[in-house]
Amino acid sequence: MFRTLLTELIVFYLLAVLGLLFAIWIAREWWRKRRTHAEQRHRYLCRVCGEIFENDGRSEIIHCPACDARNERDPIREF
Repeated sequence: MFRTLLTELIVFYLLAVLGLLFAIWIAREWWRKRRTHAEQRHRYLCRVCGEIFENDGRSEIIHCPACDARNERDPIREF
């Protein structure tokens, strides 16, 4: 049988809980980034009026619904 002290059990328990919380945090961050990327895949920024709009079409030139300006298909870049 293993002989352990109470302090060793407490340290082991705390490390296990912290490891589990860290794994959950990493998984949630990965899921959030994946979901955000999927939501912003079809969002574009008009270079004339600054309107953010969605377009699911496949053409290289897209029209802004607010000012009807032609824009190239460049996704919004995050800073």
